[in-house]
Amino acid sequence: MHKTPFYKRFTGSIFLAICLLQSASYAYAAKDWAEIRTKAEQGDAKSQLSLASRYQDGDGVVQNYKESVAWSRKAAEQGDAEGQYNLGYSYSSGKGVAKDEKQAFAWFSKAAEQGESAAQAYLGIMYSAGIGVKKDKSLAYVWSAVAVANGFDAATNSRNDFAALLSQPELDAAQELAGLYFEKFPKPVVK
Repeated sequence: MHKTPFYKRFTGSIFLAICLLQSASYAYAAKDWAEIRTKAEQGDAKSQLSLASRYQDGDGVVQNYKESVAWSRKAAEQGDAEGQYNLGYSYSSGKGVAKDEKQAFAWFSKAAEQGESAAQAYLGIMYSAGIGVKKDKSLAYVWSAVAVANGFDAATNSRNDFAALLSQPELDAAQELAGLYFEKFPKPVVK
C-alpha cells in the first residue's frame, strides 16, 4: 500500500508530460522560425514582415526595433504596402530608426497609394498638423475620407473634424477629390 499521497505520485509524471509538450512546442517553433528566416533571406516579403513583427513584439526573440526596421525595409523596398506602412510608422515613432517625419510621410504615401487604409489615415493626420509635409486641411480631409471609405473606421472622427474646418466650397472640392482618390487607391482585395 502506498503511503505517498495521491497527488504526489502523479506530480512527477505531470511535470514530465508538461516538459515533453513544451519541448515539442519549442522544436516546432524553432523549425517554424528557421523556415521563415530562410524564406525571408530569399526575399519573400511576407516572411520578412513576419520576422519584422516578431522582432517588434519580442515574439520568440529578444525585442529588437532595429532588426524589425531592417526586415520591414526589405519588404517595403520590394513594394509591399504593409512593409511601407511599418517603415513609415517606425520613422514616425523613432523606434529602431532616427525619427524623421519626412521619411515617415514618404513611406506612408507609398503605402497609402497601394490602398493601405491605416497609412491613408496617417496621411490625413500628417496633412492636418503639417507633420513632414506642408499643412493642408483639404488633403487632411481627403486622405481621412479615403481611409474611412477603405474600411478604416477609426479615421471617421478625424474626417468629420477636418470637414468642419473647411468652407462649403472647399469641402465640395475635397469630397470630389476623395472620390477620385478612393477609385485610384482602393484597398486591395485579399485572395
